[in-house]
Amino acid sequence: MKENKDYRYVGWIPCVNGHLDFGLTKVGIKGGFTTPEHKDLSVIDENLSANGSHADSHVRRIILQSWVDWRDTKLDNENNTIGQFRLFTCGEVNESPDMDERALHATILIYPLDAEPDDLNEKREMPLHNLTHNICKDNIDEQYTKLKALLKEGEHISGLKEDCLKAVLDIKIEPNGLIFLDYENSSSALDADSKYVIARQVYYYIKYSTHSHKHHIDEQDSLTTITTNDSEAPLRLLTQLKRELTTLSRIAKFDNSTHPTNNSLGIIAYSKSLVIACRTLGMLSEEKAQVELERLDNVKESFSALDGSIKYIDSAYELIASKAKVWLGFSLIFLWGISNFLFESAPTKYEIKQAYVVPLAIAILAGVVYHLFTKYYKIRNNAIRVKEIYYLNKLGSSLKIILALCGLICLIWLANEDEPATHFLHIFKTVFPQEDI
Repeated sequence: MKENKDYRYVGWIPCVNGHLDFGLTKVGIKGGFTTPEHKDLSVIDENLSANGSHADSHVRRIILQSWVDWRDTKLDNENNTIGQFRLFTCGEVNESPDMDERALHATILIYPLDAEPDDLNEKREMPLHNLTHNICKDNIDEQYTKLKALLKEGEHISGLKEDCLKAVLDIKIEPNGLIFLDYENSSSALDADSKYVIARQVYYYIKYSTHSHKHHIDEQDSLTTITTNDSEAPLRLLTQLKRELTTLSRIAKFDNSTHPTNNSLGIIAYSKSLVIACRTLGMLSEEKAQVELERLDNVKESFSALDGSIKYIDSAYELIASKAKVWLGFSLIFLWGISNFLFESAPTKYEIKQAYVVPLAIAILAGVVYHLFTKYYKIRNNAIRVKEIYYLNKLGSSLKIILALCGLICLIWLANEDEPATHFLHIFKTVFPQEDI
């Protein structure tokens, strides 16, 4: 059996608790991946115990089959099957009392869907389909052995069109989520770039079969991918997660809001689990692992501080708006009282000929009051700008108040069509009786 270091590629299936439950493995991608309207109605999804007396035994026989549409661009011919592939997975979990030693070993065959016969009966008679569609718990061991041997034949699989692309991969999934991939000898004709692309798609297929994402959205499923299996592989895998954390941090700082669908603290937890997994398998030294864990602690504190800052700003803005509305309410009551006293039609009160002037003046003054109070409280709640309150120019403030009063007087003056001076004098004497002066 291959050692981990002998595999060509390595990736990681996110696993926070350190132990994948292979008993939950099932087909994760079927039919349309980028085009959900395409459905695969004949998947094979067998995950049975290899211990007949214990149906829930960790010793498993797993057989999966589905076709996947990975086409990411629209074609003129909708019947074109470019981008559609069939995948067969045949895997088993070894028996061990130690949970850290229960790995999943599997063989996976992938080929284009149009490599199959066009005739439906001929397709059904293919040994691959014949075997998988007749699997049950009573014959799982026998059918599993036959299917695995058939998958390993690679180029010699019968029933497929000649010269079609076929690739057979050998994979091993450690219980901590690290996955190792390599090609069987039957796939040696593929070039290096093709091998990487196919292995990456197989990785995503298996990832969806064993992992349900909790801390990222669907568009982030390339959060982790495979890389060449060498001494620097663990740090490259970790960098993939760090890159996403950096992106989330920039987004939060840019629009000053939290993003619950992109759980940064959850991704940090993933990152720590990856470091521990690599350290456990000896892929990362104790010293490097400790350094990375400490760095992730720092990143966690940074995100917590950023989250706290955003929450404080949100609550401060709500408080500012509330206080400004209270002052606006007081101002409106005051302004309405003054206008009601001055401008009602009565012998002792002032009469405005243009009825729209009073509500217009009140609306303008209300807007000014609300703007000034929101500005004041924003400065007051900003530690950097709060000193501006204590450096207000008293002369400038006084001039602004005088200018506002002059503007109001001019507005009242112009609102009268005849003898504005006489009317204004009448207002003055009404508000300030002679005996009070």
